[in-house]
Amino acid sequence: MKVYDFTAPELAYYAEFCNFSPQEEALYNLRKKGATLEQCAEIMHCEMTTVK
Repeated sequence: MKVYDFTAPELAYYAEFCNFSPQEEALYNLRKKGATLEQCAEIMHCEMTTVK
C-alpha cells in the first residue's frame, strides 16, 4: 500500500499518533506527497535500505 493512497483524515491520524522520529516523519511526509523510495533516499541523503 502506498502512503498517498490514504485519505487526509487517515494521514493526519497517523502523523499525530505514530510518534515518528524526525527521520521517519521526513520519510512519511515525502511518501504522502508521492515521492518514490529512491527519491526519498536521495532527498534524505541516505541509503535505500534505510528508507525501506
